[in-house]
Amino acid sequence: MQWNKPTKLACALGATALYFSAALGLKYSYAPPAEPPGKKILLHRPFGRFGNFGASARLPELSVFADRPGEDARSSVLLYEGDRPLGPPHTSHGEIAELGHGRFSHWEGLVAFSSGDGTDASTNGRRYWAVLPNN
Repeated sequence: MQWNKPTKLACALGATALYFSAALGLKYSYAPPAEPPGKKILLHRPFGRFGNFGASARLPELSVFADRPGEDARSSVLLYEGDRPLGPPHTSHGEIAELGHGRFSHWEGLVAFSSGDGTDASTNGRRYWAVLPNN
């Protein structure tokens, strides 16, 4: 099928109008994720590095809530990359180092974690937060 010049122009104008209508509608319908309730602690750089994807940060103020030998799923601390939760929690440090994709562990005085997308958490410019949920 051959399209003539006026038909092509009408289709282009219609597509443009549809695009801008959708963009405007989405702009006003976006709601940012709610902040997690609880005590929030910003993790400070420089992060330690281990394996292909692992990063670590000291978290002594939440040590009392951390996983420990015999209680390896004790911690209720959540980890956020910006406004997005990471996980799964309670992951072995070997899996964090080699598989990444947001896995993390809160163990004694430190949190071991990986970015959600495999980038280096020390240099990707994102903020990482530990959150102790309200119970």
